[in-house]
Amino acid sequence: VVPLVAGDERLGLITLDRTVCTTYDAATVTLVEVYGQVLAIALRSLRQRRALERLRAQHHDHARALEERL
Repeated sequence: VVPLVAGDERLGLITLDRTVCTTYDAATVTLVEVYGQVLAIALRSLRQRRALERLRAQHHDHARALEERL
């Protein structure tokens, strides 16, 4: 199980399954942990981008409403 954490934000988990129950070697664990970090950063970036787009749209609507009042 690899936690997806970006900063203080918990975003989910990655789980790996096998047909035979054995441990993963250190190189595989390291690789999956790095992928987990990259994925968490990408997810956080997507959330931030969507929030910024919502704020930009709200600002645009607000500015248009103010212009119409003038």
